[in-house]
Amino acid sequence: MTDNLRHWDPLYKTDPAHTKQFTRTGGFRGTAIKPIYATQKMTEHFGPVGIGWGMTKPEYLIQSAGSEIAIYCTVGLWYLDNGVKSEVVWGVGGDIIAKSRNDGKLSLDDEAAKKSYTDALGNAMKQLGVGGDVHMGQFDDLKYRQDVEREFAEKRQDEKPDPKAIVAEMTKALRGAKDREHLDGLWDAVKTDFGKIGKAEQDAVAAVFDQEAARVLTDEFGRCGSLDALRDLWSAAQGYMHPMTADQKAAVTDAKDRRKRALMASVPSQAAE
Repeated sequence: MTDNLRHWDPLYKTDPAHTKQFTRTGGFRGTAIKPIYATQKMTEHFGPVGIGWGMTKPEYLIQSAGSEIAIYCTVGLWYLDNGVKSEVVWGVGGDIIAKSRNDGKLSLDDEAAKKSYTDALGNAMKQLGVGGDVHMGQFDDLKYRQDVEREFAEKRQDEKPDPKAIVAEMTKALRGAKDREHLDGLWDAVKTDFGKIGKAEQDAVAAVFDQEAARVLTDEFGRCGSLDALRDLWSAAQGYMHPMTADQKAAVTDAKDRRKRALMASVPSQAAE
C-alpha cells in the first residue's frame, strides 16, 4: 500500500519558536513561518539542498497596476523520493517592487525580487506539507499552539547534548596528539564546540590541553638535535607554558635543561658558545 503522506506527515508540524505573528492592511492576522526554518525542515527530511532536494531557476514577471508595480516569481521544487527525482512542484509568489508616494514619486523596494522568490519557494514547499498546521489554521487554536510548543520543547531537551560526553570526547581527542602542530589543530577543532558546554567544563578541557602541551613539549625537547633548535623550541614553548600548573612548567623546563646538558656534553664546540 502506498503511503501518500510519507513526506507530508514529517513536514507538517511547525515549531512555534520559528514563527511570528503578523497583521496586514485591513486587519488580517496570521502566522508566518521563518523561511530558513522551512529550508531546515526540507533538509532534515530530504537531505542537503542540491542533493536531496532543490529548485529550478526562478522566472520573474513584472506588471504594473495603477500606481503600483508588482513583481511575480515562479520557481519549481524537486526532491528525491526513494532515490528517484520527483516531478517539479511549482510555487508562485509576489511582492510590490514600486509604488507612488504622496508626493507623486516612486518608492522602490530593492528587496522585492528576493521576497517574491522566498514567497514562491515557500508556496512550493507547502504543497509537500511544510508548515501544514500553520497553513490549515491550527495555530489560531491556542490549545494546539500550546501543545505543539510543549512537544518541540521536550524534543529540544531530549536532543540537548550531554556535557560529560562532549568533554570525554574532547579529552580523548587531545590525548591523541602526536606533536605540537597536531595538538594545535585538535585544540582549534575542540574550541568550536565550546558553546555546547559550560565554563567549568571548558576549564576542564583547557586543563587537559595544558597537560598534553607539557607532554608534547617534553618529548620534543628530548629530540632536539642542536642548541639552536633548543632555543627556538624554548621560545615557542612560552606561549604554551603561561597557563600551565607549576608542576607542568617544571617538567617542561627540566626536559629542556636535561637536553641542553646532553647536547653540550656531546658537542664540545657548542659548549663553548
